[in-house]
Amino acid sequence: MKAVALAGLALLAAACAAPGEWRNPALPEGRWSADRAACRSYARDKSERELALEQAIPGQGALGAAKTLESAMARYDAAKRRDRLFAACMTSRGYRKGDTQAE
Repeated sequence: MKAVALAGLALLAAACAAPGEWRNPALPEGRWSADRAACRSYARDKSERELALEQAIPGQGALGAAKTLESAMARYDAAKRRDRLFAACMTSRGYRKGDTQAE
């Protein structure tokens, strides 16, 4: 139970972290939200498909608290994958994190 609580706290901390905004000075700001939404959708869909495939592997099940911890960790890993996919998508579109106004 303690491990599940720790995993939950880790997820909460990751969700609350606000690491800088994605910016692309080469594009009008009006387009930024559409690109963010497209990348967010792509990352969510791909990470959910990958999680579903991982959970479909036979012999990967566990019982009781171990299953709960395994499930929490799988969701945590999927969230981290989603964040990486989102970042890669934004980068491929020419965006960078942080303040680009000083350029």
